This record gives sequence, C-alpha cells and structure tokens, in this order.
Amino acid sequence: MTFPIVNPLGWTDGVDAITAAQISQIDAHQSNAIDGTNGGSYAPSSALSIAASGIQVDRCINHNVRGNYELSSAQAGIRCRVDRVSIDPSSFTFFVIDTSSDIYIPSGPILALSTVVLSTTLFGYEPAVDGATIIVRKHVNTPGPQTDNASIDFYNEDGGLLGGLRALTTVIAPMANPYLSVEFAFSWDLQKWVVLDADPQFLLL
Repeated sequence: MTFPIVNPLGWTDGVDAITAAQISQIDAHQSNAIDGTNGGSYAPSSALSIAASGIQVDRCINHNVRGNYELSSAQAGIRCRVDRVSIDPSSFTFFVIDTSSDIYIPSGPILALSTVVLSTTLFGYEPAVDGATIIVRKHVNTPGPQTDNASIDFYNEDGGLLGGLRALTTVIAPMANPYLSVEFAFSWDLQKWVVLDADPQFLLL
C-alpha cells in the first residue's frame, strides 16, 4: 500500500490547518484509488494481495480472466457448485436444470424413466451462455448393491433428444463402474446444448 497517512497524529477542528502540500497529497491518493462505482482500468506496479475474508463476486455480468490462476496453497481450489436436490426421483420424473449449478446428482436412485430438460431461455431459469457446461451423474448407492433401475433422458428445451444415462442395474462389464456421468456444453452458434463428454455407456439417441 503506497497511500501513507497524511497526518499520523490526526486532525483537530479549529487547531490543525491543512497545508497545500497535504491536500495535494490527499488529492493524489484519491486519484490513484480504485473506483468501485464507475469502474476503470488499472495497472498496479506490484500484485494486489487480499487476505482475511477474501473477495465475493455475486452474479456479475462477466468475469474475464486474461491470465493464469495460480493455486499455491494446500487449501486452494476452484470448487464446483453441486446440486443434489433439484433432481428428486422420489417426487417427480420430469425436471428442468440450468447453469445455476455445475454438477447435478439425483437425490436418490432413478426408479422410473425420467426426463431432464436443459434450459436455455426458459423463464425463471438461469440463461445459458456460450461455453457453459453442466455435468449430470447418476446417484450411486455406497456401498451397493445398486437399485437405480431406470434411465434419465436429456432434452434441449426445443424438444431435441440428447441421449440418456442408462440404469445402473444394466451396466455392462467390463465397464462396471456405477459412476455414470455426462457433460453438456452450450453452443452459442447452435443455440442449444450438445454432448461434450460422456461415459461410454451414455446412450446417444
């Protein structure tokens, strides 16, 4: 921090006069400060270090990083938002999900054919943006045996079928890994979701 206190002893009304040099120094400090209301571009001569409570960014329009993040602490990490409640097979078989979470895991085994719609512009849901991704993984009983005996079919909001995660009870050896998942990405050019990556037993329909 290069903004030293102009008068370390403090100011007393009617006693301490502010000199031209002091007010000029205060003015210079203010002109170098970050404008938290109107924004701006800044090029600090050394890195900004923020500790204590850190930084919280809430629902900003854009967060653009033009360099590399360096995670240097043992506790450092970029964490995903995991949703374990929106897909609740104990109550419904039709669900809509959006980019408000990164990973969706059903709250329990899928026991009847279920439908999941990936929202793009549906009212009341987070709008999809170019390059956004969503991962969906089947609920796994730990330890087994698995009781998930139905598939989840995924659709774009225009009704286009993307594919399905098969029932865990039908997983075929040697791919007998119950952690079946699929990753979708939103294509701005197509204005729809596409399959980015999937378990080999994801059914491309």
